[in-house]
Amino acid sequence: MGKNPAFLFYPNDWMRDLEEHPLEIEGAWIRICCKLWWSETKGSLARTLEQWSKILRVSEMDAERILKYLGSWHIANVTFSLPVTEDNKKVTVEVTVESRRMTKDEKNRKMNMLRQRRFKEKRKSNAPASEMDAEKTLKYPRFWHMPNVTFPLPVTEDNKKVTVESRRMTKDEKNRKMNMLQQRQFKEKRKSNAPVTEESQRFSVSVSKKRKILKRKTLAHFDLFWKAYPKKKSKGQAEKAWSKIKPDQTLLQTILKAIDQNKQSAQWQKDNGQYIPHPATWLNAKGWEDEIATQGDASSWQAP
Repeated sequence: MGKNPAFLFYPNDWMRDLEEHPLEIEGAWIRICCKLWWSETKGSLARTLEQWSKILRVSEMDAERILKYLGSWHIANVTFSLPVTEDNKKVTVEVTVESRRMTKDEKNRKMNMLRQRRFKEKRKSNAPASEMDAEKTLKYPRFWHMPNVTFPLPVTEDNKKVTVESRRMTKDEKNRKMNMLQQRQFKEKRKSNAPVTEESQRFSVSVSKKRKILKRKTLAHFDLFWKAYPKKKSKGQAEKAWSKIKPDQTLLQTILKAIDQNKQSAQWQKDNGQYIPHPATWLNAKGWEDEIATQGDASSWQAP
């Protein structure tokens, strides 16, 4: 396989890192990145100033200026060294430039390749080559909470039977059968409790009719109470209180009579009925059983 023809390019990082720098620096850096990619030590390259000037197509003085700029602004890691020859006469300046991002990506790529190679080698070495290896492979999932694998005894030499069980599937099947059994029992119980004679059917129908009639009668009695009561407040709460009481005809007459008497009382007439209790409050407190203060007792009554 040949050399990877492309390297990862991050537009957001590129614009953020080079947005405030001259276009000359941006152009020089992209040329350096391309050269770093094709170097043997991908992401890092050491060259003399003369060589860097040819790569950047500028003079050695400008190349040195650009490289120092890249290093000072931490765009790249730039290192200047001074290797000396044996005769101590010729001195050559060598500059090493490194792209941190490219070096990191190359390191990750090599780590992934190594990991994949190890996985393939391990998988190849663990491949079952015999009946004994196949048996080990079947037993292996038990240690990793995979399917239950059992080897029933006795086992003949020529025909070995292996039982593989999925715990989740076994549990789901058990729950399904339990649900079916519960549904069957419920239907049988419902069927056994159903009315089987015409008399029982008529009885059940009569009970439901009586409940409906009682409900209509209760609502009709409530309408009479609501019309008679002087303060029309919180009708819903009053209906709930009335449904709890469920007064018959005798109690209804007692309540209506008590309302008429309270209308003549000093408490209910004071300040245009300001002290008349809400209907729900009056019903819950069984106000029809209270003593009624007539208008002649107004001098002895005091507002709460």
